[in-house]
Amino acid sequence: MRDNFEKQLQKLDNSLSEFGEILSKCIEYSNKAISLDSLNDAKACLQYESDIYVYDSVVEGRSIKLIMKEQPVAKDLRYISSSLKMVTDMRRIGRQTIDISEIVERRINLGGSFKIFDDLISLGEETEKIVTRAIECRKSGDTSLVEDIIKSDDYVDDYFSKVKDKVKDFFNNEEIDKELIIDVIMIAKYFERIADHAVNIADWVYYSIEGEHIYKKNL
Repeated sequence: MRDNFEKQLQKLDNSLSEFGEILSKCIEYSNKAISLDSLNDAKACLQYESDIYVYDSVVEGRSIKLIMKEQPVAKDLRYISSSLKMVTDMRRIGRQTIDISEIVERRINLGGSFKIFDDLISLGEETEKIVTRAIECRKSGDTSLVEDIIKSDDYVDDYFSKVKDKVKDFFNNEEIDKELIIDVIMIAKYFERIADHAVNIADWVYYSIEGEHIYKKNL
């Protein structure tokens, strides 16, 4: 009985790892699409849209099945319930990288360029770093990474503020397309949300192992 349970847990873990690899590719492609004005990279990200929903469904299904059939307790239950929470944040990260790539694809097709928005590019790079670390943390179970991930979110917030300040200046520049500026604001907001979801993932990793949320620990 326990051997079968362990096998099912491993399948769940493998699905989460594979989902994480997809998210790493999505955030990388969406960033390249912005920094390089690359239609190919935007389309490369969009190709993963169906995979995002497939893995969301697979992880959710396996988690619920394990809870219903095996009635796990203690650490096993924490791991499975945390997986259900994490996959929600993972799906949202995936969905938001798709939203970013759709905006970039449309804007490039209209002849627009994001290269002058250097703070947006930096925001994307910081967001990619935090997502990468959160995925690594989930895969390795290394709780020592969690506090650094949470602190890194401050860098994302700083760049988000810089983008908002820069946008105010650009609105007064008649040579810059106002619809492009609106797209920049939307993309920046997506990046901020993605970073927040990455922090949530790291916090759920901590909870699954330590039995408490790191936010509560630091109160």
